[in-house]
Amino acid sequence: MRVGKHIVLILFCLATVFGFNQKKDSYSKSKISFSKKRGEQTITANKLIQQLSYAETIFSDSTSKAIQIVQQTIDVAEKQKERLIEALAIKTLGYFNTLLGNHSEALSYYDKCIPILKNENSLLGLKSAYKHASKSAKATNKYSLSNQYLKQAERIIRKENDNSALLDNLLIQADNYYLLNQLDEANKTYNECISLAKQINEEDKELKAEIGLSQVYNAQQQYEKSRVQLQSSKKKADKIDNVELTNSYYNSLSEVSKNAPNTNDEYNAIQQEAITFNSSRGNFNLATQNSLNISKSLLEQNRTKEALEILEGNTEIATKSNDLAIKKEYYKVLGDIYKEEGEDDKARKLEKEYNAILDSFELAQNNRQIILDAKNNLLDNAQNKVLLLEKERELREKEIELLKKDQDLKDSTIKRQKIISWVLGLGLLAIVVLLFFIYKNNREKRISNQLLVLKSLRNQMNPHFIFNSLNSVNSFIAQQDERSANKYLASFSKLMREVLEYSQEDFIPLSKEIDILSIYLDLEHFRFKDTFDYKLTIDPTINREEYFIPPMLIQPFVENAIWHGLRYKKDKGLLVVDFSQKPDHVLITITDNGIGREQSKALKTSNQKKMKSTGLKNVESRLEIIKNVFKKNLIVTIEDINDAQATGTEVSIKLF
Repeated sequence: MRVGKHIVLILFCLATVFGFNQKKDSYSKSKISFSKKRGEQTITANKLIQQLSYAETIFSDSTSKAIQIVQQTIDVAEKQKERLIEALAIKTLGYFNTLLGNHSEALSYYDKCIPILKNENSLLGLKSAYKHASKSAKATNKYSLSNQYLKQAERIIRKENDNSALLDNLLIQADNYYLLNQLDEANKTYNECISLAKQINEEDKELKAEIGLSQVYNAQQQYEKSRVQLQSSKKKADKIDNVELTNSYYNSLSEVSKNAPNTNDEYNAIQQEAITFNSSRGNFNLATQNSLNISKSLLEQNRTKEALEILEGNTEIATKSNDLAIKKEYYKVLGDIYKEEGEDDKARKLEKEYNAILDSFELAQNNRQIILDAKNNLLDNAQNKVLLLEKERELREKEIELLKKDQDLKDSTIKRQKIISWVLGLGLLAIVVLLFFIYKNNREKRISNQLLVLKSLRNQMNPHFIFNSLNSVNSFIAQQDERSANKYLASFSKLMREVLEYSQEDFIPLSKEIDILSIYLDLEHFRFKDTFDYKLTIDPTINREEYFIPPMLIQPFVENAIWHGLRYKKDKGLLVVDFSQKPDHVLITITDNGIGREQSKALKTSNQKKMKSTGLKNVESRLEIIKNVFKKNLIVTIEDINDAQATGTEVSIKLF
């Protein structure tokens, strides 16, 4: 038996060597060759992609040929500077490693090619790389990583609107969520798969998703819900007659029975039904495994005789199994039961058959390992070539970097020669910039000075106003009218709070100016109630918070009307202050029916004629500065009223 095994090994090695030198097939006849003459032959990218696809197809049966194709493609890609083709070749090497079970190595190749494929915007290549990478990640129990690759592939598939490919992708994601014990995500994804499968009428995938969903319910200990789901799945499995999915149904239902309490007999009954199903369809490997499952369940319950009956009753099925691993285990369990039951003759007889199966199993395993090693050796050659190309590229990049440094030195010399001319130009520019900043600084200083003047004018308004108001209080005290003096002082203090609060502001809302003016009018009327009456009218359509006005702008005009117009009138006068809304501005008019400006001048003393009203003078200066600094134009006009019926003055202020 052992000699036969060595003979098989020798024959395999000879066959492998012979395979390297066999006749060229139709693909080999089209082998790429390059001439060193001008106009050397080039291969199109599509042709190279087709060759790589063909290599992936034949790898399992013709490993050496497939690897040879990849090596030739890498050579062509290197010579033609086809970075995309080189990345696809690396992806193919990753796929070969996936097929051979070298999953860690495979993932390293996928990680190499994916950035290049992204850079080249190769969606087809990326989708394939993500798909294969997810398989290798899953095979190494990296389920989260597997889903990361699948989600990347999903984005591309959704753009392509390929619902069938999307369904395959989601099914694997759902399986990964289940294996990660992320049961809510698994439930959600399986339901999405069921809905999509119904939409595109793929019953087998719908059934697969339903069975997966039942496994989720089982893991959540919702056993009855899992059973109901599986009963529905069984009907669909019988309808489409899918052997693989029917066995998935039996396995899932068995798991439910195994996990649910007091269901051991139910588990055995399900496995017995599976034996009948598989043996009737010639699936002796699965039927043998089902028999083993029942016997193991019975042995766990110490029901040894029943386990023995099951195994003996299905021995004929086991002999027809060609899966040596299952068959070996079957004979091992049966032999152990014979020994335990004291049936030594049967045990010895079965041991011989077991040893024969064991030898065949080991031989098959060795053969598979030899084939796998041979394929890995061939693959190593191609992978070494890739590593060599990478090192050569690194050397070229370093060489290019050195050349670039030399060029930089030359460029720096030229730059130094240009610096002198640039310095002169920059010097002139610096002078221009300096002059600009000097001009700007002077302008800012001028504005700052004007703002200081504006503040000074505001500060002058306050003592002027206070002085006049205190004169009014003094008059009450002189008349020994204590009650009026107290009332006047109360209103005056309120006015002072308002004035002092807003005196430092450049602008205040129109509403605040009206409030201050209203209090002032009340105070003046309180003192001169026998001299004049007043009316304050405000258009209700005016948005008082929208318009802004310099503080204490209106008050000096009102004060002037009272003190220089109405105070000297023989009969009782009238002062009207009106705020009206115009299309693009607010018009403020201060009208009095006093003696008028001309007659007021005539009544002034010689000293008064030399002096101009402090309040009005300040207002004029403030308006000029506001116009220059804030670019806000406030139009003020003063007109005399001289007609047959009346005299007086009208001041108009346009607030924009």
